[in-house]
Amino acid sequence: MSETKLNIYAKLIVNFEKDIKNVKSEIANDTKNLILLSQNLSQQFNSVAESSLKEISKSIDEEKNSEISKIRQKYSEDREQKLQQIKYNAEKNFEKAVSEVLSALSGAFK
Repeated sequence: MSETKLNIYAKLIVNFEKDIKNVKSEIANDTKNLILLSQNLSQQFNSVAESSLKEISKSIDEEKNSEISKIRQKYSEDREQKLQQIKYNAEKNFEKAVSEVLSALSGAFK
């Protein structure tokens, strides 16, 4: 083999080793960028998930409060209706009692 071929092979080997080092460096940089990107995406996912959970919680609270309000309103209406019925019955019984007392008094004075 001639000396020039050996020099060419040596240069090619050196260039090949430099290229391998460059590729390794690029792979390390790409890996670092991918890790940073995945961390960023993970943070965005967590942010969106927390926001969605807050919205869901707010919606559930609003729905719960609406149902509680409906139940209170219905209870109030039922209670008022029963109180009116009791008042009506009491007035009817009072009139009956007054009528009985008046009958008894008129019977006593005859």
